[in-house]
Amino acid sequence: MKARPPAWAVTTAADRNALDQCHWDDTEFKQFSSKFCIQTQGEWLGKPVILTDYQEQIYSRLLSWKQQDNTYRHNLGLIYASNKIGRTTSLSGLASWRLTCFHDQQLFIISAKVEQARVMCDTIRGFARHPAPQRGHCSSTHLR
Repeated sequence: MKARPPAWAVTTAADRNALDQCHWDDTEFKQFSSKFCIQTQGEWLGKPVILTDYQEQIYSRLLSWKQQDNTYRHNLGLIYASNKIGRTTSLSGLASWRLTCFHDQQLFIISAKVEQARVMCDTIRGFARHPAPQRGHCSSTHLR
């Protein structure tokens, strides 16, 4: 039997209606957080990024809800976040993972400031250069 999502992930009527058609599989979320969220600069270079509970809930909602055919329930995510909470690093990790593991991915970086978009691009490049030993062993789940 497929796992049900945790209570915190079922917050809307759409979530409750999806319980019969979807299941919870956090394998890919764990892969994302352990292999693709690595510090790429500064004194913590090469160390894993420790996601906050808030970040874990956002990303696991996007990556763990699966349909019967094992495709994602959500094929689009819009994340609003305030300044200085690690969003550039964690979103860069998510972008890097999607670009590395899935075919025909497009990445759109929308930022209020050009400099912030540049920082995110540089962070994604840093993830791509990081010698993660298990990089390339990606899941085959894809978007519809």
